[in-house]
Amino acid sequence: MVNIWNYKDCDTIEITDTDGNVFKGRIVDITDAEEKSDLEEYEDSITIKVDENNIEFLQNEIAEIKIIR
Repeated sequence: MVNIWNYKDCDTIEITDTDGNVFKGRIVDITDAEEKSDLEEYEDSITIKVDENNIEFLQNEIAEIKIIR
């Protein structure tokens, strides 16, 4: 599992999800599982802005992260 906290100081990243889809965008937020009100998703997550959409990825949905800048 990818440790998303290693990317907290990055600006733009590329995420490959576990289905092989690739998303490139700016980091909007990294959320600790304990801060979520929805306990069904009790896992850290990272949100990136792709085009005009914010997309949230749970840690277990990420196969790889590459730093763009």
